[in-house]
Amino acid sequence: MIPSKTLLPTITPPGRYGQLVELITAAAELGEAEAERLADDLLAGLGLYGPTPELVDELCSAMFFDADPDSGGWVQCGESPGHVLRGEVLHRGLWGEGRWSDDHRQAVPAEDNEA
Repeated sequence: MIPSKTLLPTITPPGRYGQLVELITAAAELGEAEAERLADDLLAGLGLYGPTPELVDELCSAMFFDADPDSGGWVQCGESPGHVLRGEVLHRGLWGEGRWSDDHRQAVPAEDNEA
């Protein structure tokens, strides 16, 4: 199981994230993809998380922020929706990375209709 961090995560709201990307795009004359990468690196350096990405359909909606600089970013649970109700208390990364619980400090629990 992935060990918890000591600080609570701060997730940047999508609107503010968009403003940051627009500012970086204008100031550095970068394309959107490069500006998003730079914004993500900047937020991570400040101890902040970018907004959660769109969910992959037909999978559990729980998300985990992997702060590892080599593979960092949001990871969606790869299990089927409702697996926690069936007794599986841990989520598993979409591509098999790590396992976490809903109460982990870097986790966003599954949507209410799955819990």
